[in-house]
Amino acid sequence: MLPTLMVVTLFQAGPPAAFLHEHQLATQHRALARALPRQPGAFGPLLTPALDFQAYDVDLQWDFRTGAVQGSATLRLSGLDATSGHVAFIVDSGVTAFAALTPSGPKLVQRQGLGGGLDFLDVATGATTDDLTLTLTWSGTLQCGSAFGAPMCARGAQPFVWLDHGSGVPLPYDPVSGFTTDTLRRSWVLHTPRGFAVRAAGDLVDAHDTATEHVTRWATGGPVALALNSWLVSGTALEERVTALPEAVVVSTASAQAPDVAAFVGRILPLEAQRFGPRASATVSQVIVPQSSPFIGTASHAMTLLNESYAALGPTLHEEVWAHENIHQHFAVRAYPADTAVESLLTEGLTTLLELDYTHRAKTGLARDLALAARQRELALVHAYQYPQALDLPLLLTDDAQVPADPYLYNAWAYFKGAATLEVLRLAVGEAVFDDALNRYLRACDAAPCTVATFRGALEAASARPLGPLFQRLVSEAHRLQVTVGFEGATVTLDQGSAGPLPLELWLTLDDGTLQRERWELTAARESRTFSTLRPVRSVRLNPRLEGLVRADPATAGDVDFDGEVDGFDLISCARLVGHRVREGRGERAGIWGYDLDFDRRCDLDHDGTLSAADVAALPFNTLRSSP
Repeated sequence: MLPTLMVVTLFQAGPPAAFLHEHQLATQHRALARALPRQPGAFGPLLTPALDFQAYDVDLQWDFRTGAVQGSATLRLSGLDATSGHVAFIVDSGVTAFAALTPSGPKLVQRQGLGGGLDFLDVATGATTDDLTLTLTWSGTLQCGSAFGAPMCARGAQPFVWLDHGSGVPLPYDPVSGFTTDTLRRSWVLHTPRGFAVRAAGDLVDAHDTATEHVTRWATGGPVALALNSWLVSGTALEERVTALPEAVVVSTASAQAPDVAAFVGRILPLEAQRFGPRASATVSQVIVPQSSPFIGTASHAMTLLNESYAALGPTLHEEVWAHENIHQHFAVRAYPADTAVESLLTEGLTTLLELDYTHRAKTGLARDLALAARQRELALVHAYQYPQALDLPLLLTDDAQVPADPYLYNAWAYFKGAATLEVLRLAVGEAVFDDALNRYLRACDAAPCTVATFRGALEAASARPLGPLFQRLVSEAHRLQVTVGFEGATVTLDQGSAGPLPLELWLTLDDGTLQRERWELTAARESRTFSTLRPVRSVRLNPRLEGLVRADPATAGDVDFDGEVDGFDLISCARLVGHRVREGRGERAGIWGYDLDFDRRCDLDHDGTLSAADVAALPFNTLRSSP
């Protein structure tokens, strides 16, 4: 079971059950990895694997109504040197019959319970320098236990059921790197009850029916990460709906959302393919998980799954979350990081940034800046009012034990801080250069497991500039970045409190309303610079897209609009927001967590999350400056 790729959800008074389940899926991998037997010494996904898995071809009979499974498979691999000589698997404890065979004969299999309805199987293959083909057979009735907090299968005559490798299909893992990013080709022949639809995490090769079975063949087409989920979904009410795209089928239990999702993916898939090139699969099944199911959804090879509950976000954000999961087909499925736990920047950070791009794709210029800034404002508000500790955790961790256990803190760190940091990097190098870097990164990931170093290398190559110190500060270290902005005439002073690289874009508004943009690579704790302008400067602020990560404040306390004084404009700006609450967004002005995108923390002088008349009265009015 891989660490599931989570999506953001509504922030409510209590965590939604579906969201909690989703976080369980993300943490299950780490708990399972810690429970696995392994060779003495170092163990972890960033280490060089001991084994080289090449292909895994499965033939499975699966009656989801009873949980009965019977399967056979061939696993081709190499690397069984004198230090290994073993191949290990995880499987559902209900799979009681398991045998392994090599060309030299049957092999000894030792079984050990892991807990949660899962067992560990060790196959003593013996050391060899040659490639090895291991033939497996198994059968039993799936228990579908807790599996460290997130069941890897469901059974029974239910509308929607699922099965993953590691439950009804033995999941191999490496004795050194665990759920390795080693890639292998996969194929399945599935025998399921006739009359019920089934989808697998691969491209459909062919299908036919016998008197009692629905037989389908699936394949990945190319190598995929061993750690990536291989979901099979079926059920008594599962049905398929074609879309305008030959590569997409919407699968649901007669969900009323199916027409909307078909329209969503008709827009999402072509746009993202145009921007980022081919996906790892020729097709992508779009699975609408019923709201009654505890399964929240994820992204897998050739499959995107999302629970119906996300429709509560409203049509725009509902489509955005489908975009998020489908963008994972590029940044998680095609480009699978070496360690998703410690390098979530490469999955959740990138995908959150790009989902915002998708929603505001029709906007250009200043309108796009302001739309993206509003969404970055929500990220800043979450950090300011709910989870400031997310800013104290580096985006590049040294150990998965550092990953936040609290699901919302994880969200605020991996998704929100990650996306906000990437926005700073994007503005530093420019939009076109950043997109070029993303495509360079994807191509690099086609050849080898991805790391933050891979992404940094792609960004350095695209921008033709070294970025080591900047990545060190923004990614490897944790800082609560804040900048105070002051100006006199056309001379601007920025104060960040301590020295360090920080790329910024200034917005100078002139007295005729003209907006002048200026790049500034801040390095010292305090710097001043005089700009050439055609008209007197009326206000100076940072591009608000930066404020998801960089807390920007005026040098004059209470100066909401950054014009160097507290005047009637500031009073009016804050008075218009009286009654707004930071976590009670309204309609289209609500963010993905329901935060108020119009809320201005600079008006909230008592920092209680509510903008009141008392806040407005407390503004230090009449700190006026002389006219320019």
